[in-house]
Amino acid sequence: MIKNKTAIMFIKNGIKGNLYVLLAAFLTAIVTSSGCNSIRQKDNTDGSLLLIRDAHIDRLLNIDSLIEPGSLKFTLLENSKDSSFTSELECRFVTSDAVLLFNKRLNTLVIFSYDGRLKKELDLNQLIGFDFKIADIRNNPYSNRIEVLDMKNNLYSFSPDGEFLGVGEQFKSYPHALFFPLSDAAYVLYNNFNANTGNTAPNRFYVFKQLKKVSSWWPIDTSLVVVLPVNNRQFYQASGALCFFDPLFPVIYTVSDTGLTPKYRLQYQQFNLTTKNALDVGAMIKEAKFHPVPAMNYFIESDKYCIMEYILGQHRYSSVCDKASGKSLAVSYFGLGLSKQGVTLYNPLFAKDAKNFLTVIDGEAIISNQEKHSDFKAISELKNYDKILVSFRLK
Repeated sequence: MIKNKTAIMFIKNGIKGNLYVLLAAFLTAIVTSSGCNSIRQKDNTDGSLLLIRDAHIDRLLNIDSLIEPGSLKFTLLENSKDSSFTSELECRFVTSDAVLLFNKRLNTLVIFSYDGRLKKELDLNQLIGFDFKIADIRNNPYSNRIEVLDMKNNLYSFSPDGEFLGVGEQFKSYPHALFFPLSDAAYVLYNNFNANTGNTAPNRFYVFKQLKKVSSWWPIDTSLVVVLPVNNRQFYQASGALCFFDPLFPVIYTVSDTGLTPKYRLQYQQFNLTTKNALDVGAMIKEAKFHPVPAMNYFIESDKYCIMEYILGQHRYSSVCDKASGKSLAVSYFGLGLSKQGVTLYNPLFAKDAKNFLTVIDGEAIISNQEKHSDFKAISELKNYDKILVSFRLK
């Protein structure tokens, strides 16, 4: 058992442009050895090295040269609500035929087709109850369902068109924060240091098959830590594999029902932890006392590139890494840009597949340039608070 009572700064990160970053001290976990009901992470490699060359920071990281010519498209999302409701919509995930936005204040899911047509609005307060609080929202590619986990560990299921299908209590006895479907009969559940309400030893990960826990790992002592914030982009899929990152640890993992396997290890020129072993959690926590830790906000992949956003102090930085070289093309502090159109993509990108990517921006981001570029002329009567779907293919 490794005991570590040093203080570490934690980072509270979100997804929208009005990102709030909160630094506070918390007591670190006691990292224990695996119990009889748990399994260890795979100890094969540290993963492929990705070097984030942040010695020089650009204002914008323009991605025009990475986009397949003729694939860039701007689509106005149909608007049936007032300016306040629309301006608060956040993109949460995409499916093969739809993009889902969420109004957190009003607990409302809004489903759009890729041509901008409004498919369904789901008022979860009306459907479930006004005491309903969302923990996580996912698209289940195996059952073709939208699944919503609430703070009471109930899992609500909806059809792709928003029809309510039922509710289950798969996770009642285990701490929750984030979840993701692992197969048609299995889920992985991530614990952000919430106290365990069940009788099993506290862990950070659980795998469920047929609604029963079959394995767990990353054991912790939750009696000595406060709840950490989480980021719903910590899970993503790439080339048919489920991947995961913990914001404070510079490692991207692949996830299976037997453990976490390091896929990429991130090394920053300016703010890199010196710990060699990506799985040496205790050493990383100890180092974090002495200098700031970059905290990953999102990480996605195309066939050729890794695209990421991380937070350091009160600033967020965007970067694109070339997989072939293992090096970043650039790092910027103002987001990704489309230089020809004069548009900045403040919000995170989402990957529909290994080539097709999208994000959602506000109408005000393009109104000033609307008369200058043919890309925007098809969008009529655009308002500042309207939502625009930006989609493209990467080379």
